[in-house]
Amino acid sequence: ESPMLAELVAAGTLPPIEERLPEEPFVVGPGPLILEKDLPDWQPGVYGGTLNFAHAVANWNPDIFIMDNDNLLCAPGIG
Repeated sequence: ESPMLAELVAAGTLPPIEERLPEEPFVVGPGPLILEKDLPDWQPGVYGGTLNFAHAVANWNPDIFIMDNDNLLCAPGIG
């Protein structure tokens, strides 16, 4: 649970995580969209960090298009 959400739980404005999760939560893992070699090296519950992008054209921002259409964990070579 993120620290921001833990604060909301403590304030009573959000139910505890046990009440918000489904009985069988979806866990990202290898499959048809994510190959074992392309899985990122991350641990659930680790928050923060920086994601850097490089653009060939200074006045065009493809990140918005990409983030709206593709799951970032499906990108090859980010592991």
